[in-house]
Amino acid sequence: NSYMVDNKNKRWTHELRLTTPADKRIRATFGAFYDVNKIEDDTEWRYTLPAAGFIYSLTPTPITNVLGLGPRPVGTGFVNVIERRDRQYAFYGEASFDLIPEKLILTGGLRYYNSQVSMRGGSNSSFFTAARGIYNPATGTYTAAAVPPTNFNTSSNLSVNLAGINPTTYSGVIFKGNLTYKIAPDQLVYATYSEGYRPGGFNRKGCNSTSGSGGLSAAQCALNRAYAPDNVKNYEIGAKLALFDRTMQLNLAAYKIDWTGIQMAAFDQNISNQTFVTNLANARIYGFEGDINVRPSAGLSIGTGFSYNDSKLTGSILPILGNRVLVPLGSPLALSPKFQGNVRVRYEWEMGSGLKPYIQAGFHFVGSTITSSIDNTSVLYTGCVSPYGGGVSGNGSCSNPTATINGVTVRKGNVIAPIQSSFAQPSYRTFDLAIGASKDEWSIELYGQNLGNARPQLFTSGNDGETRVTTSRPLTVGMRVSYKM
Repeated sequence: NSYMVDNKNKRWTHELRLTTPADKRIRATFGAFYDVNKIEDDTEWRYTLPAAGFIYSLTPTPITNVLGLGPRPVGTGFVNVIERRDRQYAFYGEASFDLIPEKLILTGGLRYYNSQVSMRGGSNSSFFTAARGIYNPATGTYTAAAVPPTNFNTSSNLSVNLAGINPTTYSGVIFKGNLTYKIAPDQLVYATYSEGYRPGGFNRKGCNSTSGSGGLSAAQCALNRAYAPDNVKNYEIGAKLALFDRTMQLNLAAYKIDWTGIQMAAFDQNISNQTFVTNLANARIYGFEGDINVRPSAGLSIGTGFSYNDSKLTGSILPILGNRVLVPLGSPLALSPKFQGNVRVRYEWEMGSGLKPYIQAGFHFVGSTITSSIDNTSVLYTGCVSPYGGGVSGNGSCSNPTATINGVTVRKGNVIAPIQSSFAQPSYRTFDLAIGASKDEWSIELYGQNLGNARPQLFTSGNDGETRVTTSRPLTVGMRVSYKM
């Protein structure tokens, strides 16, 4: 079996920007932005074994065939034909005023955005008997019907699924304000307030049933067809300082971020047999970060970067979904360690022949964190072998009071595959080392990455009822040779 993906992306972007002279006490930038992005998706699952019964060359149904596809190859059992179009435009402006010339600068700006998203097409399948061959149990093969079908069955029609909300437009105004004080030409402190957002979009299938699914009501299922923009508000103070005759560069920032309507991708078959995105939670983050670069002597440089983040979930927008698959309110955000940092030391020198050798060492530390996995964590037995309905063979009614699935007997309403919704990930550290040399246009380097051969947990998920762990690359040794043309 195999699948084929044919995606086409067409984008049309324009921007007009006007800027006043930068040497004036009052200076400004104004602009307009326009962008249209269209994505065409043709994804096909093909079953090459004759026993599968996909013996016809079928064409997607006209109501979903927005890409004008012709007959698909024999063996094709499922086809997604989707066209997504995103259109956005914006007007923006920013102005700066020297309250004290060359010392104290006030900046303010705003941006009006208007984004529209639309989606057409749907899904086609030949999983049902009418679109497959006639099965002969004696030989275990399929033969063509007297009048073979010409089209797939429509399994999902976006004009129906998204009726009344397609297309959807989101608009708003975001702001930015900044106050900067220049202590010296190469030293400054600042305070900033800024806002940001991510555009909203559609789900191809928000729920298994429009009347309610997986604990969500009909009204919640209707809302789950689309997701809205999520928004951040950032409050920040910081400094950028060149010290000790510019042998040290120090950059520091402290911030608070309020994040509302966080967009999260979920795969919960109790709700939908397709991954969907929903505005699931709110959070706040207190953080501090910085980097220090020092050159204590000729040829020697030391660089370090670090961050501390205290993040917390502050609210759940969909309580029924949230109580089942999210960590409790007050928990930290996933993949957000409290502390992480790195140090890099490099020493280089030049020999009389013009050869420039160097040696470099690096250390990287990441504190403990969690992954919050919204991946089929608590699939419920609904009376069907398939958790989203359809009986044993994908059609018919579901009335089995018990079933044995993966060797476990479950009753209607029981959890089929209990998997954690959150996984603890220990802290880890890695070491790197490199030695090399360069001369004129040539350079050569011998490097070793992850010298301790650490195998940290970078991401853990419970997708499809199985726990999967992604780790870093093991100890890697290599050589690079380069020539500048």
